[in-house]
Amino acid sequence: MRHSLWLPLLVLSLSASHGADSRTVQVIAVDYALQAPDALPAGSLRLAFANHGRVAHEVVVGLLRPEAGKREMVAAGQQGLRLHDAPEHYLQGAPIGALFAWPGQASPGYLVVEARRGQRYALFCMFRDSLIAPEHAGMGMVRVLSIR
Repeated sequence: MRHSLWLPLLVLSLSASHGADSRTVQVIAVDYALQAPDALPAGSLRLAFANHGRVAHEVVVGLLRPEAGKREMVAAGQQGLRLHDAPEHYLQGAPIGALFAWPGQASPGYLVVEARRGQRYALFCMFRDSLIAPEHAGMGMVRVLSIR
Protein backbone atom coordinates (compact mmCIF):
# COMPACT_ATOMS: atom_id res chain seq x y z
CA MET A 1 0.00 0.00 0.00
CA ARG A 2 1.47 3.37 -1.02
CA HIS A 3 0.53 6.69 0.56
CA SER A 4 2.95 8.96 -1.29
CA LEU A 5 0.32 11.69 -1.59
CA TRP A 6 0.44 12.11 2.20
CA LEU A 7 4.19 12.71 2.46
CA PRO A 8 4.01 16.55 2.54
CA LEU A 9 1.44 16.44 5.36
CA LEU A 10 3.60 13.94 7.27
CA VAL A 11 6.59 16.25 7.14
CA LEU A 12 4.51 19.15 8.42
CA SER A 13 3.01 17.19 11.30
CA LEU A 14 6.41 15.86 12.39
CA SER A 15 7.76 19.39 12.65
CA ALA A 16 5.14 20.46 15.20
CA SER A 17 6.82 21.62 18.38
CA HIS A 18 5.57 21.26 21.91
CA GLY A 19 5.70 23.47 24.95
CA ALA A 20 6.94 22.37 28.36
CA ASP A 21 3.42 22.77 29.77
CA SER A 22 1.71 20.48 27.21
CA ARG A 23 -0.23 17.46 28.45
CA THR A 24 0.57 14.33 26.42
CA VAL A 25 -2.52 12.51 25.20
CA GLN A 26 -2.08 9.05 23.71
CA VAL A 27 -4.23 8.17 20.69
CA ILE A 28 -4.18 4.45 19.87
CA ALA A 29 -5.22 2.92 16.55
CA VAL A 30 -6.58 -0.60 16.37
CA ASP A 31 -8.21 -2.22 13.35
CA TYR A 32 -10.64 -0.22 12.87
CA ALA A 33 -11.10 2.15 15.78
CA LEU A 34 -9.34 5.01 17.53
CA GLN A 35 -8.91 4.92 21.29
CA ALA A 36 -8.58 8.27 23.06
CA PRO A 37 -10.23 10.08 25.96
CA ASP A 38 -13.78 11.32 25.36
CA ALA A 39 -13.07 14.63 27.11
CA LEU A 40 -10.10 16.61 28.38
CA PRO A 41 -9.60 19.93 30.18
CA ALA A 42 -8.67 22.98 28.12
CA GLY A 43 -5.02 23.77 27.52
CA SER A 44 -2.09 22.67 25.43
CA LEU A 45 -2.43 19.05 24.29
CA ARG A 46 0.49 17.11 22.84
CA LEU A 47 -1.03 14.26 20.82
CA ALA A 48 1.02 11.07 20.50
CA PHE A 49 -0.08 8.30 18.13
CA ALA A 50 0.55 4.54 18.22
CA ASN A 51 -0.77 1.83 15.93
CA HIS A 52 -1.63 -1.43 17.69
CA GLY A 53 -3.34 -2.75 14.55
CA ARG A 54 -2.19 -4.99 11.70
CA VAL A 55 -2.53 -2.38 8.92
CA ALA A 56 -1.24 1.19 8.48
CA HIS A 57 -3.28 3.93 10.17
CA GLU A 58 -3.25 7.66 10.60
CA VAL A 59 -4.99 10.11 12.87
CA VAL A 60 -6.13 13.32 11.21
CA VAL A 61 -7.11 16.03 13.70
CA GLY A 62 -9.45 18.94 13.04
CA LEU A 63 -11.84 21.25 14.81
CA LEU A 64 -15.35 19.79 14.60
CA ARG A 65 -18.26 21.95 13.44
CA PRO A 66 -20.79 22.56 16.26
CA GLU A 67 -23.59 20.67 14.50
CA ALA A 68 -21.42 17.72 13.43
CA GLY A 69 -20.44 14.54 15.20
CA LYS A 70 -19.43 10.92 14.74
CA ARG A 71 -22.38 10.18 12.44
CA GLU A 72 -21.34 12.85 9.93
CA MET A 73 -17.71 11.72 10.03
CA VAL A 74 -18.60 8.08 9.34
CA ALA A 75 -21.06 9.06 6.58
CA ALA A 76 -18.39 11.17 4.85
CA GLY A 77 -15.98 8.23 5.06
CA GLN A 78 -18.59 5.91 3.58
CA GLN A 79 -19.03 8.34 0.67
CA GLY A 80 -15.27 8.33 0.10
CA LEU A 81 -14.97 12.11 0.38
CA ARG A 82 -11.49 13.58 0.09
CA LEU A 83 -9.85 15.43 2.96
CA HIS A 84 -10.36 18.84 1.36
CA ASP A 85 -14.13 18.11 1.32
CA ALA A 86 -14.28 17.61 5.10
CA PRO A 87 -15.01 21.29 5.93
CA GLU A 88 -18.21 21.07 3.88
CA HIS A 89 -19.37 18.10 5.96
CA TYR A 90 -17.96 18.14 9.50
CA LEU A 91 -14.75 20.14 10.00
CA GLN A 92 -14.57 23.80 10.88
CA GLY A 93 -11.90 24.83 8.39
CA ALA A 94 -8.80 22.91 7.35
CA PRO A 95 -7.44 19.99 9.41
CA ILE A 96 -4.89 20.90 12.07
CA GLY A 97 -2.56 18.06 11.14
CA ALA A 98 -2.02 14.33 10.99
CA LEU A 99 0.18 11.63 12.46
CA PHE A 100 1.01 8.31 10.83
CA ALA A 101 2.09 4.91 12.15
CA TRP A 102 2.79 1.59 10.52
CA PRO A 103 1.43 -1.59 12.14
CA GLY A 104 2.85 -2.18 15.60
CA GLN A 105 4.69 1.15 15.68
CA ALA A 106 4.31 4.64 17.10
CA SER A 107 4.52 7.85 15.15
CA PRO A 108 7.94 9.46 15.54
CA GLY A 109 6.33 12.90 15.86
CA TYR A 110 3.70 14.69 17.94
CA LEU A 111 0.93 17.15 17.19
CA VAL A 112 0.24 20.05 19.54
CA VAL A 113 -3.26 21.49 19.83
CA GLU A 114 -4.19 24.56 21.88
CA ALA A 115 -7.59 23.31 23.03
CA ARG A 116 -10.18 25.78 24.31
CA ARG A 117 -13.14 25.04 26.54
CA GLY A 118 -16.26 24.08 24.57
CA GLN A 119 -14.39 22.96 21.45
CA ARG A 120 -14.72 19.48 19.99
CA TYR A 121 -12.11 17.83 17.83
CA ALA A 122 -12.55 15.24 15.09
CA LEU A 123 -10.02 12.41 15.10
CA PHE A 124 -10.24 10.10 12.08
CA CYS A 125 -8.34 7.78 9.72
CA MET A 126 -8.82 8.16 5.96
CA PHE A 127 -6.54 5.30 4.90
CA ARG A 128 -7.84 2.39 2.83
CA ASP A 129 -6.40 -1.12 2.83
CA SER A 130 -6.52 -1.20 -0.99
CA LEU A 131 -7.82 0.90 -3.86
CA ILE A 132 -11.21 -0.79 -3.67
CA ALA A 133 -11.44 -1.13 0.13
CA PRO A 134 -13.60 1.25 2.17
CA GLU A 135 -12.05 4.23 3.93
CA HIS A 136 -11.24 3.44 7.58
CA ALA A 137 -13.37 6.39 8.77
CA GLY A 138 -16.34 4.90 6.90
CA MET A 139 -15.77 1.72 8.90
CA GLY A 140 -16.11 3.71 12.14
CA MET A 141 -12.48 4.69 12.73
CA VAL A 142 -13.44 8.11 14.10
CA ARG A 143 -13.42 9.71 17.53
CA VAL A 144 -14.79 12.96 18.98
CA LEU A 145 -12.71 14.66 21.67
CA SER A 146 -14.56 17.26 23.76
CA ILE A 147 -12.76 20.01 25.68
CA ARG A 148 -14.30 20.99 29.02
